[in-house]
Amino acid sequence: MKRAVMEGAALHLALMMKQLEEISGKEAPKKATISGGASKSKLVCQIMADVMNCEMLNINVSDEVGSLGAAICAGVGVGILKTSLLPTSLWRSPGRQNRFRKT
Repeated sequence: MKRAVMEGAALHLALMMKQLEEISGKEAPKKATISGGASKSKLVCQIMADVMNCEMLNINVSDEVGSLGAAICAGVGVGILKTSLLPTSLWRSPGRQNRFRKT
């Protein structure tokens, strides 16, 4: 049952990426970064890589990476930050970094 939920989430993400490809006319990226609580599971990372057909880089940022994203968006919104594209040196930790490729 747990695996079915993980696969369902990955398939939903793949569907959203396909829709973005159609809307934008651009190909989906061949590499993606995954972080946060679910990324602690190697199985989740491997399922994502398989379903998304791309390399997944698992980085140890924070279990609450969504909060970081919200803070960045807020910073851009109020003018504290000029862009949401921050140098990776500000958020990448040398801790856990694993690559998952489609099997």
